[in-house]
Amino acid sequence: MMGNGMLAGKNIIVTGTARGMGKTMAETFAENGANVIACARKETKDHREFCKKIEDENGVKVIG
Repeated sequence: MMGNGMLAGKNIIVTGTARGMGKTMAETFAENGANVIACARKETKDHREFCKKIEDENGVKVIG
């Protein structure tokens, strides 16, 4: 985990996580220990891989 863990145990919903600011926010929340529900308009392979990547790197649960 790269962040300070100040969101450890929190659950956060982020919309627009396929790209741009939503994607950056989901990654930042995960880095700070939050479990993330990552919402995108369409389910794509890239989005699933992104969710798996931030889940594995940060030891949090990411649903996307």
